Amino acid sequence: MNRRTVLVIFSYNRPDLTRRRLEQLVGVNCQIIVSIDAPKTDTTQADFSDLEIEFSKHVKFVSVSENIGTATHIITRISEQFQSYDNVIVIEDDAAVDKISVETLIGILKHRLPSDVLTIGLFGGMPGKLLSILGLSYWRKTRYFSAWGWAIQKEDWHLFNLDIKREISSLENSKSWQRLSEKERAIWSQRFHKVVCTPTFTWDYQMMFYGFLHDKKHLLPLFRSCDNEGFGDGRAVNTNSFKPNWYVGSRGVVQNRGEAIKFIAAPLERAFENLDKVTWAGSSTFMSRIHKYKSHLLRTTRVH
Repeated sequence: MNRRTVLVIFSYNRPDLTRRRLEQLVGVNCQIIVSIDAPKTDTTQADFSDLEIEFSKHVKFVSVSENIGTATHIITRISEQFQSYDNVIVIEDDAAVDKISVETLIGILKHRLPSDVLTIGLFGGMPGKLLSILGLSYWRKTRYFSAWGWAIQKEDWHLFNLDIKREISSLENSKSWQRLSEKERAIWSQRFHKVVCTPTFTWDYQMMFYGFLHDKKHLLPLFRSCDNEGFGDGRAVNTNSFKPNWYVGSRGVVQNRGEAIKFIAAPLERAFENLDKVTWAGSSTFMSRIHKYKSHLLRTTRVH
């Protein structure tokens, strides 16, 4: 039985970024939907009509009548799409990705992901251009969810919920949770407390929570094949500050030969997960020292 995939581009009042995503991705081998959240009451509605006319043959545009916020917008639309599709690929309007990498993702999603995997994403831990040229399109499993270009399958979606309050006490029974350091558990406990108090505060913390709770991992490429263009954009919610200092280099292209997933060796997988710790949790002591030194160097070095 063929699995059906839909690519949903989530936009919020940023037709310029939405245009970039469409110019990159129109023509991929699946249905494309642009889902537009309404602006907040004190914000002027941006005009998407030119985009709707220009891309009407290839893209379906849907809008939300009143602003519901990023978390509710994404989760509601994904749930809706699983009534018709087996796989949903999520691309936010500030996530730059090339067509080849998305086609690779579509190919992998034709089959069920490994049973211990909750999501598959495109944002690996290292700059991707060089590794891409070398053809190192390998994949790895990690406990860390990446929200910049990702996909989930229908069979796993029921594990997710914005409201984690009823299940938070069960986290102590998770093997994945117990394997974290005391420092890292403290970091994530603080984040999970935020969404216990306000479930719509975000949605990616909840994806991390359910990965831990169900001892599931996330599948990511060896290198970064997706970039976030939202840093420094005043219209952004979570990336309105400047790029973090670990965000260096340019993205590469993930291109599998066939639909088989090529995994890196287990020792390398653990090494890359250590990079994920400092990227998503800031809890790797060794890597934190490196990044602290790098930040100091950048602040104190002057160009003459």
